[in-house]
Amino acid sequence: MAISTVHGQSLGQGEDFQLNQEYFIQQGADEALLIRINGFEAEFESRLSGQAGNLLLRSGIAGSRIAPVFQYLNAASSSRQLNIDVSSNLFTERSEFDLGLTRLKIWDERSSSLARAYQALSFGMESGGPDTAANWTVKIESLVKAGREFHRFGMQELRLWSHYLAAHLIYLHLHDHSIVFNMTKEILSELKSARFRKIELAALQLQSDALIALRASGTLPVAAPDKDPVQLALSRVAALAESMGFGFELAMALNASAADYAGRSMYTEALEQYKRAVAISDSVGDAGLIKSIRESIVQIHAIQGDAPASNEVLQEIETQLVEEGAGDELALNLLAQGRLSINSYDYPRAIDVLKQGLVYENNSAIRRQLNFELARASYGRGHPDDAIRYLQAANIHAGSTQKRAPNSMLDIGEGLQIMAAIHRGRGEFNKMRQARSVQGQYKPEQAAYLYQKALDELMSRPGKRGSAESLFRQSYQAAAATGN
Repeated sequence: MAISTVHGQSLGQGEDFQLNQEYFIQQGADEALLIRINGFEAEFESRLSGQAGNLLLRSGIAGSRIAPVFQYLNAASSSRQLNIDVSSNLFTERSEFDLGLTRLKIWDERSSSLARAYQALSFGMESGGPDTAANWTVKIESLVKAGREFHRFGMQELRLWSHYLAAHLIYLHLHDHSIVFNMTKEILSELKSARFRKIELAALQLQSDALIALRASGTLPVAAPDKDPVQLALSRVAALAESMGFGFELAMALNASAADYAGRSMYTEALEQYKRAVAISDSVGDAGLIKSIRESIVQIHAIQGDAPASNEVLQEIETQLVEEGAGDELALNLLAQGRLSINSYDYPRAIDVLKQGLVYENNSAIRRQLNFELARASYGRGHPDDAIRYLQAANIHAGSTQKRAPNSMLDIGEGLQIMAAIHRGRGEFNKMRQARSVQGQYKPEQAAYLYQKALDELMSRPGKRGSAESLFRQSYQAAAATGN
């Protein structure tokens, strides 16, 4: 048995933002291979092919940027060249790979048993196959079997990786979070006497994921009254990741901690952790994670009613998206900024950022949303002609008495209310009544709707106040009935 390290050619980021690295290795005659690929801050897949390009193995571990990928190849009758293509769609600016080889000559019962252990480990990490509980159970049992064999040979690191990978698959595909919690407890207990820091970090991270899931299901294990088990686990992940220089894992732990606090309405603590997570994510160059964290911060500021703070974070996201050349994502960001400005009655700024959004969008649904918000802002600013034009661009009109299907992205009823109010102000009473009638089909809030109808009557029939007064009374009664 021989162990060696192979260096490969990095192909860098392609147009689809994929990180690739290619290795070329030689397999000797009657020589089996165990290939171990380590990735730093990258979730990846390895494709092992023969010299003719025929695929021999495809392996990976979804949801982990810590665990290595193991691939075992049986001995061949003659020597051959192999190609290993490692690819990742989830990585940071610091991501890199390295590859190690164990060359094995099978000549007795011991080497044969060891080869079976390697093969069981490799099978548990193979990609593909049906996404069924039965298939994943077979892979998990293969990893458990590998772990038993490695224990027999005193190979503690491979045994612990096998145990961890089995727990990871249970978490990811069978969702038995209590079993995962207990398995990670066993791994971490063993690691007290044998320090494998990457396994410890992976196990701590998986344990915290299991605890988060157990909290969500209401079955979280009871801990000391002054120690929250989820936050305690995440703090251990963060501390170890920081000491190892694993910035992505540190940022993910802080992000998970913040999300847990936010889920329990502990917004001050959540914001503190989110801000730390943003700083770490920026240092490792994970743009997707930075954007996700900032969007979470915006949600908290929105819950707290802090529009200026929300707007500030949205502008930070905008700057990032401009640098990345994002189109529709940037348009959606500007849409969110425009809505915040409308809610703060800053109509000039709303119109400015929403018009910018129209420049970047490449999607008709986003375009309609931008035009709708431009109509709201224009109406609020006192520009009725622009408001009507933008409503028409958003495909909101009163030309049809047939109700369209509800649209979760647009409040068509509000658009028709704006349209009716504009026609009333212009003295276009027939158009006003038509818009108001169609608005009624979208189940508007009754007190406000009846009040607007009363104003319609008052303006269109100034000499006949009885109908308007009746509608005002109905509006008052509707408001009183709902406590408004």
